[in-house]
Amino acid sequence: NPEDLQIMIKLAEKYENQSSFDAAANIYTEMLGRYSDRSTEDVNRARYMLAIRDLFNGNRSSIDRFLKKYSYSQYVFEAYSEMAKYFSSQYDTVNEINSLKKLSEAYPDDASAQNSYAWRMTELGENLNDALIKAQKGVKLAKDTMQKASIIDTEAEVLWKLGRMDEAIQVIEEAIKLQPEEIYFQKQKEKFRA
Repeated sequence: NPEDLQIMIKLAEKYENQSSFDAAANIYTEMLGRYSDRSTEDVNRARYMLAIRDLFNGNRSSIDRFLKKYSYSQYVFEAYSEMAKYFSSQYDTVNEINSLKKLSEAYPDDASAQNSYAWRMTELGENLNDALIKAQKGVKLAKDTMQKASIIDTEAEVLWKLGRMDEAIQVIEEAIKLQPEEIYFQKQKEKFRA
């Protein structure tokens, strides 16, 4: 039954898994032709995937429209993340930072969103004071020991980039206490000491 929405979704996903993105896009376009009046997450996924395809083809308007019109969608998180990746690949730091900032603002209670922004700011050397606030918030929001240790590492990295060496060492020691077997955290401590 070529008009069955669930079958169309499964077929599009199979094409995606085979990296046949044009074929998947054809299915998504057909889905939107038949079900454009629906706002279910299945249909929103089609909208999202086509908008991301447009973005990577150099057309930003579709993803901006998607984010504005479907701001409630579960694909908003992915959309901001993919936008940041795209702008990074284009060496467009201003729009990359803006995408990550919007991600952290759209998901203020998500540890991963806060950490993504903060860590990338350490790599870019931008907005470090804001990155510290987001990293500290992410630590409080972390759901498990592994995630918490990872975000504590981000906080320590931000402190180090800010020239606050003693605090960076103190904070990375918290990550080491949470995951003493993690060699990376030990290396971070050595880096901060040096």
